Amino acid sequence: MKNSNKNGYIILLLMVCGFLFSCGSKLKDPMKAPELKDKDLEVFLNNFPLKYGPTERTENIGEIFYSGGLIDGMKILTPRLLGEEKGSSYNNIYYAIIIEKDSNPKENTVLYFEKKFSGDRYIIRFTKLEQGEITRYQYKMNPIMLKLFPNGYFESVAEDIAMYEEGEPERAAERKNEIEESIAAIRNPGWPKDSIYYSILLLRSGVLDFHEETVGSVFYTGKRVEGVVVNDPKKSGRFQVITITSSINRSAKFDIYLNYDSKSQMSLIEKIEVKDGNKTTTATTFEEKYAVLLMLLPIIMNEGNLGN
Repeated sequence: MKNSNKNGYIILLLMVCGFLFSCGSKLKDPMKAPELKDKDLEVFLNNFPLKYGPTERTENIGEIFYSGGLIDGMKILTPRLLGEEKGSSYNNIYYAIIIEKDSNPKENTVLYFEKKFSGDRYIIRFTKLEQGEITRYQYKMNPIMLKLFPNGYFESVAEDIAMYEEGEPERAAERKNEIEESIAAIRNPGWPKDSIYYSILLLRSGVLDFHEETVGSVFYTGKRVEGVVVNDPKKSGRFQVITITSSINRSAKFDIYLNYDSKSQMSLIEKIEVKDGNKTTTATTFEEKYAVLLMLLPIIMNEGNLGN
């Protein structure tokens, strides 16, 4: 890549990031979010299969949650719209379903869903579950759902998970080998086992935005553009910070703040600080962080895939 093209790329990155920072939107509190009505409610309940569990299934939201089966003493409320996030290449819509226990908010279970375009169709994903101080995501939420809906869909999902996990050790070993081979392509192997490099990277809490890619595979295994340096994570307060610098004509610096949980081996990107000369802009919302990464990843790796 010629220097003039590199310079233009970095400048475009900063301009686009600055523009998109003003376009972010906040998701509503589930308890205060508006209920779905009429056609919007019908579409959400009946038009899309739920994507949850290790195998493809055809059940929709209405069949799973609103056809009976909820244990006594619990009440399931009308689905609510949390908000939308729009960009040039995506339009994600977020929903919540609240399950009440004796009208006591502290005992509520909140189920979160995301509608997005994947492949050639829209899908609805079950992204996470909150119950009091407990937050669960992916398959870890299934034991709670089994208690709330003891028969039917979640029992079938439990069987699917059990069958899937029978072959998981072999798949995990294959995945580890792939990561290690990728790492060896640009740096010496030897990252500590169970370190931040092997932690699953998240852009939103409870959502596998990068599928199951790790901090190491996203930030440290690509072929970087000349003049771009990705430093090792450094401790800063409660964060681990990855600093990315560019010396292409005008200097640019990106500090990526990771909330690293060594117990779960997950790293959530809390914020990204973009420094251009004396000006600093901070990306904190999903849209803002997504916009920075969408432009940043291609210069530190061969592909900038944030996931579908």
